[in-house]
Amino acid sequence: MKDNDVDGAITQTIKLMSTKKPKEADITFSLADNAEDKVHFISIPKDTNIAHPYFATDVVKMVQESLELNGDMQIFNMYKFNEFVREKKVKENVSYCYKVMLGRTTRYKYSQQFVEYITYIVSQK
Repeated sequence: MKDNDVDGAITQTIKLMSTKKPKEADITFSLADNAEDKVHFISIPKDTNIAHPYFATDVVKMVQESLELNGDMQIFNMYKFNEFVREKKVKENVSYCYKVMLGRTTRYKYSQQFVEYITYIVSQK
């Protein structure tokens, strides 16, 4: 990350392309003449198993492996993970965390974007 980046900001590039087959598009938008219809929010369904594939134990393991590969001898464990999640309010960020309800059990799954973010922050300490 660059020095002037906001804490935790990750730049993403979105490529928009025109198509004559709207049913094949991931996202659509249109222009409207009257002011009441100028903005429309479009919900794009996501497969959460693809968007947020990792449980906390997976993230801890990946961060620890990354640290070891880079010769960083610090220990990253579940305690440090939970502390980080609480401090950075990760569970409130839908780009990083998805809440999964399994009966009465609540579990959280995390995105690749979050794995990259936490790995970067932890490796800077």
